[in-house]
Amino acid sequence: AKRGDIVKEGHGLVELKDKNGKSVMLKAKGPGVVTRRQDNFLPGDSVEYARDLTLMVVGKFAPLPQSPGQKGVTVVPGMKFERWRANVGDVITRKTPIVDVRDSRDKWHDVIATKDGVLTLRQEGLRWGMKVDEVMKDRTLAVIGKFPPLRVGSGEMATNAHHGMNFVQYNYHKGDYVTPADEVVIVQRAVSPQTGRLFSLRPKISGMVLATHHQLVKGMSIDDSLEDLNLLTVGKLPPLEVGFEQKGVEATSPGAVFQKWRAETGSVVNLRDPIAEIVDSSNQLKVLLAPKYGYLEKRQEALRPGFPIADCMKDRTIAVIGAFPPVVPGPFQTGVEAPQGAIFDGWFVQNGQQVSKGDALAQVIVPSRRLAAAGGGTPKILSGQLSNITAPEGGSMNNMQPLKRGMNIEDALVGEKLYIATVDGSLPFMQIFAVLVCVCLWICFCGLLKVMKKHKPFQDHLLYNPSDSSDIDEPLMDNDGPIRDQEHRPKKREGVRLDFADRASDQVHGEYERVESEYIRSYFAHYRPLGIKSLPAKAPIVVEGFFVNSYAKEKLRVRQHSVLVAIDETNVRDMSCEDTEELLKQRLNPLPVYPLRIRFMDPNAKKDTDKFQTRLYSRRPIGIQFTSDAPIRVSGVDAGSPAGTHEEGPVEVGWYIVGIGDEEVSMNTNFKEVMEYVKEGVHLIDYDQEHAPKRHLC
Repeated sequence: AKRGDIVKEGHGLVELKDKNGKSVMLKAKGPGVVTRRQDNFLPGDSVEYARDLTLMVVGKFAPLPQSPGQKGVTVVPGMKFERWRANVGDVITRKTPIVDVRDSRDKWHDVIATKDGVLTLRQEGLRWGMKVDEVMKDRTLAVIGKFPPLRVGSGEMATNAHHGMNFVQYNYHKGDYVTPADEVVIVQRAVSPQTGRLFSLRPKISGMVLATHHQLVKGMSIDDSLEDLNLLTVGKLPPLEVGFEQKGVEATSPGAVFQKWRAETGSVVNLRDPIAEIVDSSNQLKVLLAPKYGYLEKRQEALRPGFPIADCMKDRTIAVIGAFPPVVPGPFQTGVEAPQGAIFDGWFVQNGQQVSKGDALAQVIVPSRRLAAAGGGTPKILSGQLSNITAPEGGSMNNMQPLKRGMNIEDALVGEKLYIATVDGSLPFMQIFAVLVCVCLWICFCGLLKVMKKHKPFQDHLLYNPSDSSDIDEPLMDNDGPIRDQEHRPKKREGVRLDFADRASDQVHGEYERVESEYIRSYFAHYRPLGIKSLPAKAPIVVEGFFVNSYAKEKLRVRQHSVLVAIDETNVRDMSCEDTEELLKQRLNPLPVYPLRIRFMDPNAKKDTDKFQTRLYSRRPIGIQFTSDAPIRVSGVDAGSPAGTHEEGPVEVGWYIVGIGDEEVSMNTNFKEVMEYVKEGVHLIDYDQEHAPKRHLC
């Protein structure tokens, strides 16, 4: 065990060897936490190196620290820990159960919170059955604290309540625009003489709601839950940062009121493209235009129709236009690349102009000495060298970036390579000839395939009926995979239809493609339960694995990691886990139970054909008693049980279990593992309360 480990009574702590080489394990005498140990010991060191022969100390849990305003959740003496009912970070009210404990008479108790707030600390080392007095220095199991205060920055205002108030509701939330006339929060008097009276809180300034205590629950005490009395912060949106070679879209009109966006973040806009619409103080609609060509990198996303810009923003920049989109050379084009760190000085050519290889296209300044700017800004160029960018090939100029003199090319462009233009090359005669040859060969190849294509044989309907050729009700498949056409989908079959979304397409159960790279595989269940393992309380249901004797795995062939999206054509993608399970249970309950398949081996069988016996069971207890070793041998059969009254013959004492569902256990000597298989398989079939014996049988 290491320092800080949680141990129970009998937990192995230190392994020793006596003088004869025999291993000896020192075990914990009681539960607790490892507080100290002799870390300097190495394998082979004599225990006598320790003066008092103490190698490790198991002590009690340290008390939980409590700050002013926090309150501990304590228990009375003699209690044993059972389980936690709340997690760290949970919002707590005076009626919230925090932990379950048992007293010395084994009576269950719920420990309820004594104040409102948030659960900040727990004694995480507690385990089921631990006696609190034995493992803890005090009896404080958890600590309930307060919500951290809302930030109130420069130019922002807090909306405070009075002492002795309880929270009721927020009328406005983060991102809303408010004025001093708006009732933003409703609170209630918690103490006499006006207990129960409602009060409304109003902001002191107009602006945006920047922060609220959205975790508050109706009825919570503000004094108990908050470190201060601020329930809502009102202020202005922080300004958008406009970097080098970027330009902001300004709303400079007096009294401007935002109306709507005309361009999306990440889109490419040209010079004077519409970005947003506003209404000025004279109620005239105005369109804000892009000041440059480039990506729309940022917007004040919190702006909504009707928001006054002056009240909601610290400046007037509502959007930022950034770097130019990259130039991507196409076929028969060559990129014109600028050197790293270059400053653009000017073009020598124009779009469409013919150039020869080596011609000067543009002039740049390549800095040779820079002065670092204070605060990490753009370095100042002290000296540099003029350099020409020449044409890499002959042809016509195209895709010239709208660079201006003095622009830092690295800041103005996006992409790994600094292409500032392309040169469109002429197509040589030999390349044209090669393309024509390839086209002719492709036409010949297609014609050859058409000639060699095997025609569908003619069938006389009087002698042959295609509908009688098979009684297998499977989806029709073409050579390329699942059929996607609506008219070719198979007819609806009986049973409970289950649709699973899958990313693969190599299984024959798929029917059609819903979206790109997602296949919806439909299955028709005729038995229950499915035997699928999934994460608890997580929606939608994802197939994480299968239980032993799983109907979904053995018969339906449901794929692992697929997602349940529909039950009998009812979409469950957006349903909660509880609602999905309830619907699935409702639809599957009328179906018969998928029987548990158990294979036995009779070691005394006279014929090889009688050596292995298979039995199917649909109700439990089955009525079989086992030996406590593996391979598992039947040691007893309960009279009147399914095992003793099976229509194919009763199970006999001395038989061995060699298979449970799809698990082969004839060579498995791990008794616990085999018993887990048995428990999983038996758990899936129905429990027969009427014929169940008093003692536990498989």
